[in-house]
Amino acid sequence: MSETNKKIEETIKSNPHHLPFQVEYEGTANSEIYFFPEIERNDEDNSYVSSFRGRELKGITVKIPEGYKGIIARENKVENEQNGNLQQPNWTIMNEFSLWTEWEHDILPTEHNTSISALEWLKISKLINQQN
Repeated sequence: MSETNKKIEETIKSNPHHLPFQVEYEGTANSEIYFFPEIERNDEDNSYVSSFRGRELKGITVKIPEGYKGIIARENKVENEQNGNLQQPNWTIMNEFSLWTEWEHDILPTEHNTSISALEWLKISKLINQQN
């Protein structure tokens, strides 16, 4: 494996993947043991191709704008001291990232993708706050 391919593989493995489906399960999964994605890189359009349960996925790397960072957080429910029945949210940051791989079924994600278009709000927010 070339040095470039090693760097690509490390980047893909160390950053989160946003997949176009939902798994009805809450809890931890030993994905390092049971999930081995086969990801092919397309150098023509800087994209990726993979599959999940036989359905083709196409993906691109999305970079978070400078000055921002993504986080992966886990909610830890803590009992409220005044009322033992109420749960107060408490979050633990599990990982930080500056880019992620966005996947779609059968087509490449575009700027119309919900996750990618949400980054536009960061630009709008910055412009609004600069005017005040």
